[in-house]
Amino acid sequence: MKKRLLTAAVCIPLTILTLILFETFIFNVVIITITLIAIHEALTAFHIPHKNVLFAGFVPVCCLYLFRDYEVIDKLAFPAAFFVLLFVTLFIFKYFEEVKITSVLGVTLFSAMVMFSFYSMIHFKIMFPPKEYGYFGVLLLLIGLAYAWGGDSMAYFVGRKFGKRKMSPKISPHKTVEGAIGGVLGSILLGEVVLFVYYGLEQLFSAAPVLVINWQVCLLVAVIAVPASLLGMTGDLFASSIKRQMDIKDYGTILPGHGGILDRFDSILFVTPFTAMCASFFCNFLA
Repeated sequence: MKKRLLTAAVCIPLTILTLILFETFIFNVVIITITLIAIHEALTAFHIPHKNVLFAGFVPVCCLYLFRDYEVIDKLAFPAAFFVLLFVTLFIFKYFEEVKITSVLGVTLFSAMVMFSFYSMIHFKIMFPPKEYGYFGVLLLLIGLAYAWGGDSMAYFVGRKFGKRKMSPKISPHKTVEGAIGGVLGSILLGEVVLFVYYGLEQLFSAAPVLVINWQVCLLVAVIAVPASLLGMTGDLFASSIKRQMDIKDYGTILPGHGGILDRFDSILFVTPFTAMCASFFCNFLA
């Protein structure tokens, strides 16, 4: 617990600073750095020989995709996707006798999921440009994280206190149905808290507030929280299934008390893309 609190004491101020810089390229750089660390953790988890060679092929495509809010770079995204697929194929040819094709394809899929998830954070900035919408994109990003981490935290505490029926004992023996129900409630609660805190700060500091809170907006945030919380559990279980098959405890050690980036961010794998899609669909209600 002491390590977790120390990590939080360091990471929370850095997170706040990163969000303040949301409209700048520095935000993209931070997200790219986190994504690349996560991808490297995935390569290590899959025990890929010559993993640094394969990692080098993922770096440029990751950088290009996570700078897609810049028009010049956006045009290179499609060729970059072609490049990485070709690179993976050539990697398999080069190290055919040393690597398992299934492992290479598995880590490529996992890395694509990680990249897509973190790209969704950039996509909030594309959908709601800061010059027009202020920090509204940050609100949506924080709500997505609240869905994932609020559900994850509440599921842990409720599961420890009331958990009896195992949800997926072969993959994650500590997760329970009771914990999952608590997780859904945690996602709803933290999502609403983030909404109202943002609304209060916007009213206090913004001359032209973007967000208008009414019962429809509150209900929408709560309704979206239910499938988002379940998707958070899905991402968590997926990442756990890989650890189980690869016989590892954590993906890394970069976050003392938590493990690696993937250990902390596994629950957002499907939540941030889902939140971005919902925000795009319901943007007339939200902004």
